Amino acid sequence: MRLAPQLGLLDAPNERKVHATPIPRVGGLAMVIAAALPILVWAPLRAELSAMLFAVLVLVAFGVWDDRGDLDYRLKFLGQIIATCIAIVFGGVLITRVPFFPDLTMPFWLGAPLTFFFVVGITNAINLSDGLDGLAGGTTLLILGVIVALALAAGDEALTISAVAIFGSILGFLRYNSYPARVFMGDTGSQFLGFSASVMCIVLVERSNTALSPLLPLLLLGLPILDTLSVMVQRIREGRSPFQPDKNHMHHKLMQLGFNHFEAVVVVYGVQTTLIALAFVLRYEPDAVVLLVCSIFALVMLLAFQFAFSRDLQVVVRSDVLKAVDGRLRLWRKRQWLNLVTRIPRVFVTFALPCAFILAAVAASSVTWDLGILAGLMLCILALGTWFEPRYWAEMLQRLSLYVAAATAAYALELHPGWLKGLLLPIDAVFVFIVVGCIGMVRFSGRTSFRASPMDLLVVLLVLLIPSLPDMGLPSKQVGAIAFKFTVLCYAAEILLGRGRGTRVVLWVGAAVSLTVVCVRGLF
Repeated sequence: MRLAPQLGLLDAPNERKVHATPIPRVGGLAMVIAAALPILVWAPLRAELSAMLFAVLVLVAFGVWDDRGDLDYRLKFLGQIIATCIAIVFGGVLITRVPFFPDLTMPFWLGAPLTFFFVVGITNAINLSDGLDGLAGGTTLLILGVIVALALAAGDEALTISAVAIFGSILGFLRYNSYPARVFMGDTGSQFLGFSASVMCIVLVERSNTALSPLLPLLLLGLPILDTLSVMVQRIREGRSPFQPDKNHMHHKLMQLGFNHFEAVVVVYGVQTTLIALAFVLRYEPDAVVLLVCSIFALVMLLAFQFAFSRDLQVVVRSDVLKAVDGRLRLWRKRQWLNLVTRIPRVFVTFALPCAFILAAVAASSVTWDLGILAGLMLCILALGTWFEPRYWAEMLQRLSLYVAAATAAYALELHPGWLKGLLLPIDAVFVFIVVGCIGMVRFSGRTSFRASPMDLLVVLLVLLIPSLPDMGLPSKQVGAIAFKFTVLCYAAEILLGRGRGTRVVLWVGAAVSLTVVCVRGLF
């Protein structure tokens, strides 16, 4: 982000964009590096995976070129054509299954052009959907979440690791891209995500698990497909080029209906979540059922927007209600008795969090030596961050140590509770109270710098849903419980870090004591 001006990778505002100041357009480079490194280290490099990585390099070259100087769309297509041909010819990424006829195999002369149009189409669809902060990254994250679940259930190690790596790179990027964004992915990132998602969908149904419906990618990628096709049809009907940019995409229409930036992104996330849930439920259903559901979804979406615009509907009641509620809360905060009431959640969360860290470390039935080494390293990092506070990098070190302490506590409380085993139900109740307390602090206190973003909704959604998916080969109940506790502890720590030095000191002391106990128990 700091090198963006020197690299010429800044996104300047114009009439089609919603930001008012130049923003670095380097997120795509960061995501490609963050995804490629773990894939190269851990994933078995099959032919299609090696070809995909090489094709991504081509897309990166053309993407950076485009991000620097707004490349002509024909040259952009050239890069996509080269990348797709690499995947087809050298990686063997090919659509061969014929819907409705499971015993037939599509010949190369028919499967190759079909694969080409599918991959290029999805690459451009994700690219065109990148219109609001966190939109393209969040929707692709949801798609990859289901690919991870299905690939893991199928035992495809290479596809699972690759999807998880890209999933993680998006999650890190969204930390800076959620509204209000501090960095954009640019064409480099959107083409990388669209190309990778399309190739992985083909590999999933063609190689990983052929029992899956070959039409399943239409559900997984249905939203960007429908959005792009509807916009292009509208442009053609108006006598314009189908590639001419405008403000007719789904997210633009939602904002025209009165949704603000945050709400428009959340609505799109909700629609995408519905689609991937349908894809998971219908993964083994007949092709006719999958196609029927896709058609019904497309028809409902188009009719809903047509009805809203024909009646000139506007989402104004929601805004008026929220303004009235916020105004009432501001009045209530001036009353002493309400201040006392809102102070209770803060005090509870402030002391419950370090107590959870320490109790889990002390009560754990076993602590391995490698965990002890990690705790010792995090203890040094916490001390270093506290010493050099308030520098930005020092704050990141503090957060890192707190997250490790949270992960250790969640892991120990669920899998190695020790003498706390008889108190698991009260401990779960404490975590529920922490959630309620955090909501109260954010909504009613007004003294924390923490603000929820669409990324937070994605995290909560993934934590609650993915570990609960069947047929993943995981002890889903334990995985889900660990993920829930870890997420609660991390968000509570984030909220407390924004409340002042006194609250932060209590949190640091609890983390330091817990890390010290884990280090000593693990090493000695």
